[in-house]
Amino acid sequence: MGSYAVYLGVRLLSFSMRLLPHAAAVWVGRRAGDLGFMCLAKRRLVAFRNLLFAFGGEMDAAGAMVLVRRVFQYAAQSAVEVMRFPLLSGDRIRSHYRMDGEENIRRAIEKGKGVIFLTAHFGNWEMSSFGAAWLGYPVMVLAREQKHARLNQYVNRLRALSGCEVITKGFEVRRIVAHVRENGGAGILSDQDSGANGVWVRFFGRLTSTPRGAFEIARRTGCALLPTFVVRDTQGRHVSHILPDIGGDTSGESDEEWITRRAQVFTGHLESFIRKNPEQWLWLHKRWKSTPQDRVWILSDGKAGHLNQSRAIAGRVVRVARTRALKRIRALAAHFSDDGPGPGPPRVEPAGAGSGPASWRVSEIHYRSKRARVWLALKTFFLRPSPGAAWRWLEKALTPASFGSLRGACADFFISCGSSVAAVNRLLGRATNSKTICVMRPAFPAPAHFDLVIQPRHDRPSRPSAGTRVVLTDTAPSPVLEDGVERLKVDSRMRFPNLQKERYLGLCLGGPADGFYHERGELERLLDVLMTAAGKRGWGLLVTTSRRTEPAIERFVAERLNGCGACDLVVIPNRQNPPGAMDAILSLSDVLVISEDSFSMVSEALALKKRVLVYEVGRIGTPKHVRSLKRLEGEGRLVRAKLIELEQALNNMLDQVPGPRSQVPSLKSQVPGLASRFPLPASRFPVTDDARIEEAIEALL
Repeated sequence: MGSYAVYLGVRLLSFSMRLLPHAAAVWVGRRAGDLGFMCLAKRRLVAFRNLLFAFGGEMDAAGAMVLVRRVFQYAAQSAVEVMRFPLLSGDRIRSHYRMDGEENIRRAIEKGKGVIFLTAHFGNWEMSSFGAAWLGYPVMVLAREQKHARLNQYVNRLRALSGCEVITKGFEVRRIVAHVRENGGAGILSDQDSGANGVWVRFFGRLTSTPRGAFEIARRTGCALLPTFVVRDTQGRHVSHILPDIGGDTSGESDEEWITRRAQVFTGHLESFIRKNPEQWLWLHKRWKSTPQDRVWILSDGKAGHLNQSRAIAGRVVRVARTRALKRIRALAAHFSDDGPGPGPPRVEPAGAGSGPASWRVSEIHYRSKRARVWLALKTFFLRPSPGAAWRWLEKALTPASFGSLRGACADFFISCGSSVAAVNRLLGRATNSKTICVMRPAFPAPAHFDLVIQPRHDRPSRPSAGTRVVLTDTAPSPVLEDGVERLKVDSRMRFPNLQKERYLGLCLGGPADGFYHERGELERLLDVLMTAAGKRGWGLLVTTSRRTEPAIERFVAERLNGCGACDLVVIPNRQNPPGAMDAILSLSDVLVISEDSFSMVSEALALKKRVLVYEVGRIGTPKHVRSLKRLEGEGRLVRAKLIELEQALNNMLDQVPGPRSQVPSLKSQVPGLASRFPLPASRFPVTDDARIEEAIEALL
């Protein structure tokens, strides 16, 4: 009953449109587009995201939304023009339609192998076959079946009024092959996402899947491939641009190479037409739905530790995207194998897909004032803004430079770390319909406002809610090393030629935070212990402070170690931070001594499978991440020691490091009370955080 009501409604509307003058009917179509723009929020967001993905650096959010409205208007206008097809014939059609490039059709027909008109959802694409048939070039049109059977039949009758034959997908596609072999013409749309069965091409710089059917037919039959695009000019007339044959010689290339090259050429032509008239392409479908290149946008609060954690999660997105892409390719290869059901060979991975499946950008966020930050957080917590309101709130709260850096911001994932940028993350996700990942537990807005929350166990656990996943980690996220620590060691020795010793002892000093504090006397004793231990064994010493370290402590470290032969590298980030220095210290050190206030540094060292000794510093109360350090100690992943037992604990750990010909001794060794706390060998470190995080990211993709 509902299907029949839809059919009657369309028939009545079509009849009404034919009673109106052409200009009035077009006006009604545009107003219908405005109505669709207001009511179809989901499609509006899809179009908005697509435009930002394509023109992100050239178009801001306001301009993109204006263009989306015009897309709806043009789509509705095209539907009205199709309803008026019964009125078009003879002189009337010539006043509404003309063909540019007709000589390309004649050349293709003269070859006697048929022609395929490759077209797209651009302009009024229905006018392409309709007008061509009236001008003496009837084509067989491949059309998607509509949801309602009666409506589908009615639309196909309108398409066939000019002499075209309409067929649907499936078994009837064989008729196209036969028709082309008889030097006939066929029109096929080739601009929507085709999933794993498509051919990979670059569209606006991003890999996407394109239907391969038309190219396979051309490869098999040797017919001409004519890219065809209908452009609506300023007077409302339709100009069909018939481009030269892109098929060419079928010899000298494998089937897959030939198909991929032609598909890329066609997609390049389409992109060129879209750039000239972006409002005339149908942006309402998810064109990059199957892309293996997921885009990530990192929102930074300016803190190096937080940015490092965000980069770590971005690295996991890259790894998951790469794994997902490879799984698709392998599954497809199995499907098209000689023993599989497919008719042809497996497709090859396009250049660059495996090496760069995802990319990310970083924007540093600054508020106009503390009041603006609080205002934005509270408003985001209590209200659910529309996309337009979200952009207005951001413009009001952020500095012009920060808001400008978000111009055209659109990504598959927005990632933030730290409570100060959580509200911006949530608003951008809301404004662009993107996935949001928050590292560390947010206070405002609530964790339920994000798609994924990654937080350490020592934080107050967030309650999972509908649509939100919460991953609890033992350590802070650390960057992914695709080539492993050995590659990082080689790069570090090349960057710092003086670091050529076989063994190194590293020291990472933190600074005041969450009740922790450092005393000069204790630090002096610590440095003496480290220099003595390293000197006895002929090891090098590598030392770094952090950006949180107090100036007085920095001065003391610099004065104590600069010019000291026992220390090979001293880094004071607030004064000078040579590129790659931190990587060199982390990768080259066999044992790392880290102050207990630097939880992120401990996490990075554990991620590199290093032996870690955490020494206690002065503190007021018991900061929450100490609980995580105790848990890691209980698992045998690190050693914790007070300053008075540091020398004994350090010597015990250094003695456990295998030499060139030695083996790792038993854990039941040497120093009573401390030997049992010696961490497990690196190869036995439990790795669970990465698996949990990547499983959650996989679920979001």
